[in-house]
Amino acid sequence: MPNFELFSFAGADELARAAASAWLDEIEMANRPGKPYCVALSGGRIMQRFFTATVEQARQRPVSFTNVHYDRGSISGVLFKKLNSSETSR
Repeated sequence: MPNFELFSFAGADELARAAASAWLDEIEMANRPGKPYCVALSGGRIMQRFFTATVEQARQRPVSFTNVHYDRGSISGVLFKKLNSSETSR
């Protein structure tokens, strides 16, 4: 049986910030070889908080979303339009 680590969070905001940080780390690693990074994000109870935390953190660190490909039919399209427009304003 594989090992796993369980994380607890005080609330939805803390969970959203931690998930956004981990996801931005993953995008940064995927950008190094220059390969596409594909993602489809579904909705849920914390998705608005997750999107907000992702945008806030992405503005604070040099992460590029150029190689991120997403399902344009989903709400995540709004997130990436915000992130890509903020890249050009840096």
